Amino acid sequence: MPNHQAQRMTRTLEQALLTLLAQFPFESLTTQQIADEALIHRTTFYAHFDDKYALLAATLQAQFDQVVVSPDELTKQPFKTLARLSANGLAAVVTKQRADEAFQSAMLHLFFSALSEAAGQPTRLANYLLIGRVKAVVHWVRETEQPENVYTAGEKLDRLMVQAEHSVSQRLL
Repeated sequence: MPNHQAQRMTRTLEQALLTLLAQFPFESLTTQQIADEALIHRTTFYAHFDDKYALLAATLQAQFDQVVVSPDELTKQPFKTLARLSANGLAAVVTKQRADEAFQSAMLHLFFSALSEAAGQPTRLANYLLIGRVKAVVHWVRETEQPENVYTAGEKLDRLMVQAEHSVSQRLL
């Protein structure tokens, strides 16, 4: 019975966090706000999670687990896949959290882990090169204030990444 209660409480806390993330930046949230939204005491929150960052990681993982993604799709169209992973339950959240560094870091860390696993052996250089290319595009979008949202402009960003890779390879020849 406690296992079912723990699972139910985890889902309750995840839903409370998603509700708050659609309204407020992650960095500004407190564990007390999350506990209040879940209608529990703060000590109950800490019985299930070490902090709000652990809850965020679990919440994002649960959302990602709901979407079936093939390794081929993830490695060949990473931004389109990220857009699919960010749709549905996360759509309002990723829009609101676009400027929140802690949320972005957690979301992209989870995505890069998925990329690494999808590409095969996590120690292969090709995996790191793929992650590096995706990180470069994310950095380019942020630093140059591109209008694209990395969570919704999947096909366009995949196309831009391929075009940039082609341009660089042509210069090297």
